Amino acid sequence: MTRGGSLRASLTVEAAWVFGIALLVIYGMMGVSFALYRDAFSFVENTGPDDWKALQTFRLLQMGKDALEGMGK
Repeated sequence: MTRGGSLRASLTVEAAWVFGIALLVIYGMMGVSFALYRDAFSFVENTGPDDWKALQTFRLLQMGKDALEGMGK
């Protein structure tokens, strides 16, 4: 084979490695995202409405925001 042909072949082998590693990274990220989704879903499923205390949290955040704005005046 000519020298140009062997260079093309080496680039093809390197591209195959890069493509394989990229696929592994993509599939790994997808696996992690599904695991996080499953954990978040089970957390929401296992907690009741009394555990959320959304209104109390909102009021505390609003109170802190009002206090910070009062300090700036």
